[in-house]
Amino acid sequence: MLFKRNWRLPAFMQGDSSSTEALAQRLGVAAAAIMWPYWLWQMLIDDRPNLVDTKAHFVAFGLYCVAELALIFAAVTGKRNYVVKCLRGVYVTVVAGVLLSVLFQSDQVGNPAAVMSVTAFSGVGATALALTVPLRISIQLFVVLVGGAALSSAVLAGRHAGFELIAEVGFALANSFPFVLLAGGSVAASQIIDTTEAKAAREEARAAEINARSKTLLAFSGLVHDRVLSTLNGIAQGIVPRKLSTEALLTLTDSANYTKIGTLIEELQRQVATNPNCDFSVDSDVDLNLVTVPGEVVTAMAMAVAEAALNTQQHAGAGARSWCHVKVSEHSVTVEYGDNGVGMDKRTLDPRRAGIEVSVLGRIRSLDGGEADLETEPNKGLKYVLSWKDDASPSGNGYEEDDSPIAHILGINILFSLPIFVVLVIVIEFVVLSVNTNNHIVVFSAAIVACIALAILFIPGDPTISVPRALVVSAGIIILVAFERHQGIEYTGMWQDFWILNFTAFMVSLLILRGRITIALCTLLLCAGILQFEHMLQLPGALEISGWMLLQRSLLVVVALLVRFCIHFFVQRLPRAREHRRLAAARAAEAVASEALRKGRYRWVEDQVRPIFESVQVLQKVTPALQQRAMLTEARIRDTIRAPLLDDATLHANVWDARQRGVEVRLLDDRSTRENPVYTSGHKLAIARVIRAALESIAYAEAGTITIRIGPPGRNWFATISDEKGIRRFDHYGNELHSTTSAADTR
Repeated sequence: MLFKRNWRLPAFMQGDSSSTEALAQRLGVAAAAIMWPYWLWQMLIDDRPNLVDTKAHFVAFGLYCVAELALIFAAVTGKRNYVVKCLRGVYVTVVAGVLLSVLFQSDQVGNPAAVMSVTAFSGVGATALALTVPLRISIQLFVVLVGGAALSSAVLAGRHAGFELIAEVGFALANSFPFVLLAGGSVAASQIIDTTEAKAAREEARAAEINARSKTLLAFSGLVHDRVLSTLNGIAQGIVPRKLSTEALLTLTDSANYTKIGTLIEELQRQVATNPNCDFSVDSDVDLNLVTVPGEVVTAMAMAVAEAALNTQQHAGAGARSWCHVKVSEHSVTVEYGDNGVGMDKRTLDPRRAGIEVSVLGRIRSLDGGEADLETEPNKGLKYVLSWKDDASPSGNGYEEDDSPIAHILGINILFSLPIFVVLVIVIEFVVLSVNTNNHIVVFSAAIVACIALAILFIPGDPTISVPRALVVSAGIIILVAFERHQGIEYTGMWQDFWILNFTAFMVSLLILRGRITIALCTLLLCAGILQFEHMLQLPGALEISGWMLLQRSLLVVVALLVRFCIHFFVQRLPRAREHRRLAAARAAEAVASEALRKGRYRWVEDQVRPIFESVQVLQKVTPALQQRAMLTEARIRDTIRAPLLDDATLHANVWDARQRGVEVRLLDDRSTRENPVYTSGHKLAIARVIRAALESIAYAEAGTITIRIGPPGRNWFATISDEKGIRRFDHYGNELHSTTSAADTR
């Protein structure tokens, strides 16, 4: 099938915008610029007497020529403002041509059948406008222009009967409506594609930002954990740490809750109060009692300023003055801390220095919405700018992604719907009634064939109809053409005399829109060949009809090919954009979950060590109870790091009690620390059974060593428990293996 393969738009058509909507509009301008000369040529052929005798027609023809030049210019430049103006200008030009033809119509016309040549391409103006305005407005303006032009043309040509006017206006609207509808649908689809791809880009940027922030948090947490564990180890040995102001007192508030901004201000004042030469000030444009911030922001800000104040005391030099200025707004907090000390050269600053990069800048950058910067020069002091902004999540931007099928978005379901089918049938009947014929049976038989072919074409289903249905429609079109020379029409040059030719071109264009391009084009060429053959044989009734006349009326087919080309583009691109959006959202959600997990573990460490560090800070000495608690807490934290699969509250509580009794308990996990761990549905049950068996070993142990180990992938056992009774192995379902086990097998 034509256009089945993926295609790439030529670089010439890329323009100055990556917007799909802008691309659709530019393609519309290019199509109009290509087809517009055809109508100008038709006007010269059919309406030359009017152009010569009527100034209004001549002026209108000049306007059309100017519109063509503007279309070419817009298509070549690709500037979106030019494109939109030209598309709307086409509509205005056609409206002007209609008005000129109506208001200044000469009484002497050279060709009554072409009183208003503009009627033939008034639909182009409506279609062009549909690419730039909402579909509801474009349909209203389409009815006004196309319907008004057809009605005016019929009246000026002397056709006043009601059924003639209905037939004229109805057929004109039916010819152009599919393309106006699909043009508006194309813009809607392109807007959805643009919005979907933009949201995917935002989600990817958000995921990248979160991942970068998580890396900073991971490095920061690693250093903090190292310090925490080393500090705990020192306390366990009876050593009082010299510095607990920043790394020891890790939590000021519950990080999961929001805290009034006053808590942060009070804590900042307390942290900088250790330096008597520090000036503290607060600037706010809102009521401080109404501002709340997350607890983790309070914690990070206070600890960062505490570290900065400590660095000032240690490195700024004697007599150095410092300041701390807090700026509070409704959704942001900025803390500026600086001193006039010796400063430093940022280029020589070691990024691994924990005091600045981790404890000050790293803390703030690890926050969601946090930014931190350091301004310093040698002998000119330094200034930290620490800020946090409550940025709204991109997921809450109010946009609800349209997941409707592409056929609904483009309007294909509306075009090939029962109401449109009924309207077309009514139009066909009025057209038949307006035909001046001597053989009504043949005309009505042709109308019945046309309605049957339409019914088959309009059967609901997939936007692309099946090949058998397309062949049946094709056969109906061929039969319809066969009726042409048998109608017994007295030809007057009016469009109704050639209604079968017009309707054949219309049916072929609909068949193209339903996705059967090859069948449609072959049908058109075959029909034209039949008509031309009959004309050459000078068969009765075929002298006035030729295959060329059918091709001449088949510009709709060219338009349908262009529209189908665009539909194929949207059918391919929209699902890709939606899949891109889903993948980006999944990556962003994964990044958020990963960051939340790291923050949650960090807060858990804070909660574990805070009581110990606060006690040491208050007592300024290490009691035996604090020593034991520090030893047990350090071991508990290391268990969590070393054995994530064994992170069970009941197990940890029993391990804590056993260690208090003097039992050495080791938890090891060699599976989740590997790069690509392999899990099955039975592993959760296996871990639960292993933990249950471990609890039994730990509960009755009074001395010795107990090791619970989750084995690495690839072993024929899942876990082992080693105690004074020996080594027990468990399979991948948690069932104990009773075969003899050597120590080498557990390595």
